[in-house]
Amino acid sequence: MVLAIFHDVHQLTLHYALKGATFTADGTNVGSALLLTAGHLPYDNFVLTQPPGMTILMLPFAWAAHATSTNGAFSAARIVTAVVSVLDVLLVGFVARHRGFAGSIVAGVAFTIYPFAFQSTASAFLEPYLVFFCLAGLLLAFRGGELADGGRLVTAGVLFGYAITIKPWAIVPAAAVMFCASLRWREALGRFAAGVAGGIVVPCIIFFLAAPGAFWRNVVVAELGGGSTVAAPSGGSRLAQLLGLGAPVGISNGRGLAIVVTIVLAVLVVVLTITRIQLILTLDWVVLFTTFVLIVIAFIPSGIPAGYGYFVAAWVAIVVGMVVGNILSLVSALPIGEGVGVTAAAGGGLLFVAIAIGLIAFAVPKEANYERGWFDRNGIDPTPAVDRVVPSGACVLSNDPSVLIVSGRLLGQPAGCPIVIDPAGVTRLAGSSPADRQALATSWEQWMNGAHFVILNPRTGGIPFNHGLSSYFSHNFALAEQSSVDVYASKVAALP
Repeated sequence: MVLAIFHDVHQLTLHYALKGATFTADGTNVGSALLLTAGHLPYDNFVLTQPPGMTILMLPFAWAAHATSTNGAFSAARIVTAVVSVLDVLLVGFVARHRGFAGSIVAGVAFTIYPFAFQSTASAFLEPYLVFFCLAGLLLAFRGGELADGGRLVTAGVLFGYAITIKPWAIVPAAAVMFCASLRWREALGRFAAGVAGGIVVPCIIFFLAAPGAFWRNVVVAELGGGSTVAAPSGGSRLAQLLGLGAPVGISNGRGLAIVVTIVLAVLVVVLTITRIQLILTLDWVVLFTTFVLIVIAFIPSGIPAGYGYFVAAWVAIVVGMVVGNILSLVSALPIGEGVGVTAAAGGGLLFVAIAIGLIAFAVPKEANYERGWFDRNGIDPTPAVDRVVPSGACVLSNDPSVLIVSGRLLGQPAGCPIVIDPAGVTRLAGSSPADRQALATSWEQWMNGAHFVILNPRTGGIPFNHGLSSYFSHNFALAEQSSVDVYASKVAALP
């Protein structure tokens, strides 16, 4: 926990990390909540290609923005997300605790030093909340490693259901627990299923009833069936991304190491499962099944999003903790003399903890340097550039919604101003055929027609500038400011 707190405090003190840095995904999360408090309903009034769970979680910060500022509320959301990521580390350790103290410590450390965690914890991203609700639900669903009963199962179901409304990846662990509950269907299945249904329906029902067709298309078609955003050309590259064996820890090519680590861990899991089959608990089966399925899913699309690694890393860390705990338990049970096995297991536990400390000493300094450089390149405050040329009350369009939030230009735009808070989602909905891409470009042209300014973040894509759209843009917009972002002013639309 101490290491996790240090890590997140370090992140928040980096260049503009707390106030000013822009990341498209967190702009969508916070921006959708800001628009909702301003009377714009997701799916009905603007495109949002994810379930509404994260939007609802960001509502307190959105309401606070009306009394303070959007940038201040954004900073508060980032701080709370950092706190949630610390709680995630505790939950990972608690889930692995049934296999012993050493396994719990190792699991927590393994998750804390996951090198790509900053891509999910540096701002108001959804992955820390997803992990929190899944693992909290898992802890409530099981007692002593076996399925609980009574109200605990209902509450656990609600937590899993809400996790699904944050990101559908949570369906995998929820299905695993549901299967276990079905084995005790009289006293367990109905309670857990009712909790899951409630956790999904209650947050979604208003948005679904307001725009059922758009909700289905945006959430189910785009989110469940949408493509990836990050390319992973080979199996080794995918494993390296999931395990974090890459640049943040000074490894230039981690594919071979990732394959070796995966094979070793898989062999240990199989051997320990076979040798201790009578002692395997239901919770162990749920964790192993979830981890296996999540890794398999990573190989299905053409690539995997960066945040997926954080979600998988939590489950992999629990598996590592379980393996350590099982090894120590196996050693303690060896018939090698009275108390000798127990003493050996205690020594082994100290050895594993020492190895964990060694990994911390190796990985954390490299991760810290990598994150600092990453923030220096990407965490650039756009507010000064925007303030120089964009007056309050102007209609502003951007390929990066976080730019509009930190510069205070998202709220207070004139009536009829186009709302594009999820540019990546708009692209996913459009499709990939040439006709689809042309239709997408036409949509952006129509939106630009109503804008006084267009702000482009050069580090972010999202706008399909084909020949036609580029020609339209050059004829109708002129570069007014070029700094951390490029601000273009309309040549034809008069300011209010």
